[in-house]
Amino acid sequence: MTSTSLCTKHKIILSDYDYKSDVRNRILLSSLSGVDFCVLEEILYNPLKIPMKTLFQNIPHYSAEHIVRSLEKLSSSQLFKVNTDHILVNKEVRKYFESQIVQFEKGFVPGIEFLCSLLKKLPIDVLMEWYCIPKTSDNIFYSLIEDYLEEPCKFEQYLSDLSFEDPVCSHIVEDVFASPNYQVDMQATQEKYNLSREEIEIVLLHLEFCFVCCGSYEKAGDNWKGVITLFKEWKEHLYRCKRLSPHTISQTHKVKQPLQGPYAFTRFASQLLQLTAATPLDLILDENEMWSVNRQTCSRILDSYQNPLFADHLPWFQKLVTHTVNKLLFIKIAKVNKAQLITAEGYQKWLSLSLENRTLRVDKFTFENYDFKKEESSDRTVKEIQKNIMHLIGNQWRVLKGVKEGYSIALNKKKHVRLKKTGKHWCYVYPKYSTQELRLIELAIEWLFEAGMIDKGIYQNEECVRITDLGSMMFQ
Repeated sequence: MTSTSLCTKHKIILSDYDYKSDVRNRILLSSLSGVDFCVLEEILYNPLKIPMKTLFQNIPHYSAEHIVRSLEKLSSSQLFKVNTDHILVNKEVRKYFESQIVQFEKGFVPGIEFLCSLLKKLPIDVLMEWYCIPKTSDNIFYSLIEDYLEEPCKFEQYLSDLSFEDPVCSHIVEDVFASPNYQVDMQATQEKYNLSREEIEIVLLHLEFCFVCCGSYEKAGDNWKGVITLFKEWKEHLYRCKRLSPHTISQTHKVKQPLQGPYAFTRFASQLLQLTAATPLDLILDENEMWSVNRQTCSRILDSYQNPLFADHLPWFQKLVTHTVNKLLFIKIAKVNKAQLITAEGYQKWLSLSLENRTLRVDKFTFENYDFKKEESSDRTVKEIQKNIMHLIGNQWRVLKGVKEGYSIALNKKKHVRLKKTGKHWCYVYPKYSTQELRLIELAIEWLFEAGMIDKGIYQNEECVRITDLGSMMFQ
């Protein structure tokens, strides 16, 4: 069992402090029975000099014989000395056990506060050396938060860079992350990897000092069961990601896809433009002051496409037509004349291009000419949104509403997901999007569809999406 952990930023060397004493006391704590716990609590939460008579009186539900046996067991900790009629408590050692005993309290969940108490037992010079903290730092702990834990993306990158000399550490981390509740049984893990009690505690020290996992305890009858789990704040973040992650549609045979094939939107827009060239389309202004088509024009378009799925999903089709009309107007190959859609100069040249080049031309024109100022954003932001959206979607059908709800990436530096302290506790704070920002997310998704990067379908009257082969190739 090695005593070193490596990562791109720091190197944990347990021999830099009295880790053997730490391991010895952790083993002792892991073996606590109900009476041991009661005796330890009395020692920790009473004056430094405790009369034996008082100790017996304060634990009436256990016999004096049981209490004496617990004292003998706990005496190896050097927490106290027993004289004839009283106990003398070591003040410095008591501080250590006060920080550790919280693991046995009902409802305890190890989090950033607990991590802080673990780090406090280390000498300052060791902390500075291990974590490369500059000497100018005003607060060592806050520096660690900023460097490693402050943003989920930063912590994820740190985890991916982290490596251990002992492969057992890596295997245990994999086990924890693979568990549905991000937690594994300590005893079972010890047996799985053929570790002694001392070795499992050394592993836990590495994982704790690397901010990855930690040991904790759950009540099991009159005793406690050891578990290895993630720190609370990161576990809550992963739960949130899992909860908001758009679910894969398993019944794919129920997904209806009115527009199919590569560059589906471009083909639809091209057909609509050709229909317009033959006979202008009557338009109306909707409540959002966007040009749309009336029912009669919609029926005419339906007849020309001869696609029964359009008629079966008329609201979806009307929304598609409205979007397409306004896109043709935006890229200036169509225009409005007396409330009618007509072709504009250059439309024939656009139609003469290959399907791929038509699509590329639309995408390029959109990014170069869209007024990002009104959204208080930029083309770079939209492209970053698109990259994250594609990561959320994957190559399986997912309900679009779930994709939007699962998006929690900050759209500007002021709204990054950050670890913040509120009162005594820490938690990750997530961005709340303005109306403009929500609009930007909508645009990013629409432009992906226009560019042939995603397919759109309908599942149980909900719009759904998946990545196309082209999208997989471009965003792999």
